Amino acid sequence: YIRKFTNDIFIPSLEQQICSLLQGKCNSDVINDVKANFNYSKTLFDFVSTEHLRFEVYKKMGCFIEPENFIIGQTEVEKIEDEKLRIENEDVYAVHIPLGRKLSLFLEIPGVFSEIQNNILSLRQEKTVFSNIMQGSLWEKRSASHKDKLCLPINIFFDEVETKNPLGSHPGRNKIGVTYATLPCLPAHLVSRLNCIFLSTLFYGNDRKIFGNKWVFRKLIEDIKSLQRLKDKCIFNIKKHFHVCENVSVDIMHDYID
Repeated sequence: YIRKFTNDIFIPSLEQQICSLLQGKCNSDVINDVKANFNYSKTLFDFVSTEHLRFEVYKKMGCFIEPENFIIGQTEVEKIEDEKLRIENEDVYAVHIPLGRKLSLFLEIPGVFSEIQNNILSLRQEKTVFSNIMQGSLWEKRSASHKDKLCLPINIFFDEVETKNPLGSHPGRNKIGVTYATLPCLPAHLVSRLNCIFLSTLFYGNDRKIFGNKWVFRKLIEDIKSLQRLKDKCIFNIKKHFHVCENVSVDIMHDYID
């Protein structure tokens, strides 16, 4: 819209006014040069004239992380060719946005990291009101072995939604599974803002029931392992007893963590 307004209204109007002022004061060569420059100015934004070109610019600048499709399974699809019915296997995909790269870009925004550091310091000094997981014994226990490093907690949420159903209380047959992440170490005025909630994975809701959590959430699990720098063998394969889940927080969006 802005490009159309500039090329069709603003530049022609400005060109007409300037040329009328120059008429009789300058020779025709000067006026032609002015018109040529105005025509050239209409092409200055051609490199971002389409959505595809704009995304390419954002990717080169490092401001856009392109979603990645990954296979979670296969399904049988019926096809008719030459009046004959054939059954073919077709790949089923989910969409994933790398969490590490997204968090890296977010933490590089000027002022964000200092906000986090100041909030962590404030939470450590607060001894009366406990409002954050970083004030609890669980986080103290988990971060005890990394005292020489700054460790940041990440909350992962999963929910199912249905597009084009803003008033429905429950998602229906066209539901979409969504996983997203938040940083509870952010100060209160940032933690619930939409641009501080990071989309991770999208998939068709029923695909999780068909192919299972292992395949649907595998990219997210890889992200979490990468962020935690997990490279050693899992101790759960050795221990006979361990906690499956420690539910110690409330889903800031709307409900308890699933």
